[in-house]
Amino acid sequence: MMVVLLLLVAFVCFSFCLRHEEKYYGDTHYIRLLRKPDFIEFSPNDNSNVTILWKRGDPSVTLDKKFIMLTSYFTITKLTQKDSGRYIMRDKDLKEIYNYTLEVKATAKGYYGKPGDSFAFTYRLELNSCNIYFFPESERQPRKLKNTIVHQGNLQGGLDKSGCTGFDLLEPCGISKKVLQMSCNGRYEVRDQNDNPALVVSLEVRQIKRYFEQKPGDRFEFTYDLEPNSCNIYFFPESGRQSGELTINDTLVHQGRLRWRLDASGCTGLDLLEPCGISNEVLQMSCSGRYEVRDQNDDLAIVVSLKMQRK
Repeated sequence: MMVVLLLLVAFVCFSFCLRHEEKYYGDTHYIRLLRKPDFIEFSPNDNSNVTILWKRGDPSVTLDKKFIMLTSYFTITKLTQKDSGRYIMRDKDLKEIYNYTLEVKATAKGYYGKPGDSFAFTYRLELNSCNIYFFPESERQPRKLKNTIVHQGNLQGGLDKSGCTGFDLLEPCGISKKVLQMSCNGRYEVRDQNDNPALVVSLEVRQIKRYFEQKPGDRFEFTYDLEPNSCNIYFFPESGRQSGELTINDTLVHQGRLRWRLDASGCTGLDLLEPCGISNEVLQMSCSGRYEVRDQNDDLAIVVSLKMQRK
């Protein structure tokens, strides 16, 4: 008797309890029907409206071709976030016989890179439905700020505020960038013509760090792939000021031009290296410290630490 009761409870729960599933944008989803209903209603997550999607014997009710009734399944094609909500199956007396909750999410991808790397992604959306937005992540540009990269399949300008520029359009709906900058850190969203997120790409551009240990009289050099007019190099002496305090004496290179006033630090004899670097033929103990290469937006590209050892 107890076994029969447990089986009955399990059957009732399976037949009537709420089911929940998560699917991705663009998928086709099949809702299995335990018994064929007479009505199927839909209550979306974003409002309280209830729509009849299907009615037995009345084909005029199902106007949207994305909904297909099969023998044992109710099919929803080309899913978007607008399909997220509660699907209610009812009998001819409008009695609820089955509940089903569906949540549609954007596909999520994550990328890691370093300054100078290439970056690209694309998605299967018609070009005229293609919109791509960039939400930068930096101290100067909070992630909530939306920058339009592509609008209705057309590449947009006006990304100077974010500092991440130089995108090319990829078909069917994507972008590429040959040289990443630190300012390209953030979230990229591909959305359709109804502003539904189809793809979310998170990009983390990581700083390059290099370490050197050398002696007075040694030769020292480094360079980085930045355009000369975007090249800025700063020096923080090991025994000097706190990091972050920049003065004119800390600036080795500004917009591709070598600065000569380094008497305060005592590290002299520097030469400019292309495309964005410096060299020193004869190191001094006073050259010990941290060297930072920053782009035109003051985004950090590479950190070089030099430790001088006594002979």
